[in-house]
Amino acid sequence: MYQRIAYFVGKPTSPEFVVQLELVFEGFATLPGLRDAKLTYAEDRDANAIDLYASIQLTFETADSMRAALATPERHVLRDQFVTKVIPLFSGEVFHINQCVK
Repeated sequence: MYQRIAYFVGKPTSPEFVVQLELVFEGFATLPGLRDAKLTYAEDRDANAIDLYASIQLTFETADSMRAALATPERHVLRDQFVTKVIPLFSGEVFHINQCVK
C-alpha cells in the first residue's frame, strides 16, 4: 500500500479553517482508487514534538493508483480549493509525504 499524507504544522488563524479543511477532505475521500482516507487532529504531544495541528492521510493499493488519482481533474479542482480556501486560514506550513506502507 501507499499513502500520501499532508501534515499541517502550525495553527489555524480562524475557526473557519476546520470547516474548510473538512469540506476539502470530503472531496479527497472520493478520489478514484482510494482505499482509505483519514483526517486527524493532534491532541497531545511530547514537549519537544513539532507543532503538528492535523494531517490528511490518503491510502492507495499501489503507487500507480496513487499517482493516477493525483492526476485526475477532480484532484486538481480539490487542490485549487485547498489553496484558495484552506491555506489562507492557516499560519504555518503544509508538508506532503508519499510513503510505502508494509
